[in-house]
Amino acid sequence: MKKILKKKFLLTLCFAFLICLGVFLANYFNLINLNYAKLYLKGHGDVVKTVKKDKEVFNSGDKKRVEALLYTGEYLDYDINRKANDLVPFLFSNADIILKDVDDSYVTFEVCSRDISDIQVTDDLKSWIIKDKRFDFTSFIKEYYLQAKKTSKNVILKYDINERTGNIRINYNDYDFKNSVYGGLLDAYKGLANDLFK
Repeated sequence: MKKILKKKFLLTLCFAFLICLGVFLANYFNLINLNYAKLYLKGHGDVVKTVKKDKEVFNSGDKKRVEALLYTGEYLDYDINRKANDLVPFLFSNADIILKDVDDSYVTFEVCSRDISDIQVTDDLKSWIIKDKRFDFTSFIKEYYLQAKKTSKNVILKYDINERTGNIRINYNDYDFKNSVYGGLLDAYKGLANDLFK
């Protein structure tokens, strides 16, 4: 009898160990996001699903879809009449937007990007820009961004439900959120423009 109980105990222990190992490996290799699972259990599954879809859009590089989501919180049945900026989808596709927490009205993201808040226009660069009218500001920012150090910041955004469609709509058109994704470019831009044209 003792041998049977001992055998059952060892089998149960092995089974529990295998489950824990499987969950650890799945989380490590990003097959299962334990934070998402926790938020599902807290009753915020709809928000998690929305964030997953939104991240796919942000990572897609599709200019119009990225800007529609950024400015309206949704990307369905929305058309941007103006020309979309090439820099915005580049910055979003190179940032990592991680869902950290959800409550009844707000979501918390950790935004991991590159820190370009210290971007400056040197005298050499300014003289080159003035001489070469083909200077591509977007390419300059992209190159600077890819060489900058990594940084991260937590940002809290409000969300609501679109009464017409029933879709969850997260307010991505938030200064702190955009500035974090852009690596501090919004803060640096005024000084950059002043340095460039003074």
